[in-house]
Amino acid sequence: MANEEFSLTTAQVAAQRQGYKYCPQCRTPMVDKFVFGRTRRVCPNEECHFVQFIDPKLTTAVMPLKGDKVLMVKRTMEPGRGSWCFPGGFMETGETPQQCAIRECKEETGFDIEITGLIDVFYYEDYRGSGVVIMFKGEVVGGEVVLNPVESEAVGFFAIDELPEPIAFESNIQSLAAWRAGKI
Repeated sequence: MANEEFSLTTAQVAAQRQGYKYCPQCRTPMVDKFVFGRTRRVCPNEECHFVQFIDPKLTTAVMPLKGDKVLMVKRTMEPGRGSWCFPGGFMETGETPQQCAIRECKEETGFDIEITGLIDVFYYEDYRGSGVVIMFKGEVVGGEVVLNPVESEAVGFFAIDELPEPIAFESNIQSLAAWRAGKI
């Protein structure tokens, strides 16, 4: 859950993401126009007609398991500072969702994982805008704890009956509930 001092409404986030002032294809000043079911930034040039879509950010996370324990990190940054969650982060251009989840786990924990399945896909909105989280299931296959102090202050393995508190992010809460219910 986002810190209250950072909370913005969906309308406030949309206002911050006004879009292009000039068309990136032909440099014509953009206008607001109702197209494809909502108001969007559109190029009025008759030969161009570029439409800007402000898309959600794509994030991946992984529930890394080692035997009957799950690997989690304690966050050092917002959102969720001081809370526990699965390793994860924003996808970069040129990487697949699976590569992103593997990279983020290594960066945040020091552990190597193998993706073993897809848990679910989640949508969120917070002060940074909107996003989609692709949640994977993974198996720890190597490595050792290496803290990344920019992102995690602690790393730990937890059995289902000894999960740390508080847990950050609805996607993590729902995935842990599915694990507890034997669905993962």
